[in-house]
Parts: sequence; structure tokens; C-alpha cells
Amino acid sequence: MAIDTNQAFTLYNNTVLRNRVRVTAIRSAVAVLSEAGSTTFHLQRASWATRVLDNSEAEARKALIALVATATSLPAAEAITDTQIENALNGLINALAGAYNPVV
Repeated sequence: MAIDTNQAFTLYNNTVLRNRVRVTAIRSAVAVLSEAGSTTFHLQRASWATRVLDNSEAEARKALIALVATATSLPAAEAITDTQIENALNGLINALAGAYNPVV
């Protein structure tokens, strides 16, 4: 079950957490741009990475709302570790990039 919407909104509005997500997104973007072109959804992922590097503030807001909206449990913002942020964000890159396998 996801965290309640009030907790999600509180976390989304936490400036320190948003800045941490922003730095993590930049790190992830650099890693995506360094991955092999044969990586699944690389073009979409690279497009996302470019958007992050062009406007990290806007992309961090999108990433943070996706993180808190899909979280099943989160501690207070101050207790969220960098590793938790990184793992959660890396798990959402394809979604943030708009990469998916259409049902045929």
C-alpha cells in the first residue's frame, strides 16, 4: 500500500529532500548517458538524461513526485538515505523517460 497522500505531499514539499533528489537525478543522468547504446530503451533514457542536465530543477520535481507517489513506506525526510533515493530513482528512470513495451 502506498503512503498516504498527506505524507507524500509533505515529502514533496521538503526542499532539502528535493535538492537531494536533484543531485541524485544528475548523477543518474550522467550514468545513463554513459551506458551502452544497446541498453533497453537507451534512446528514451538518454532523452530523459538530457532533460535532467538541461533543467535539473524541473526534472527533480517530476522525479520526487513519482518517488513519493509510488512509495510503499518512507521515513521522515531527514531519515531517507542517499542509497534509498538512488535505488528508488533508478527504478523509475524508464517511467520518467516514457519508455515502455506497448502491448501488441
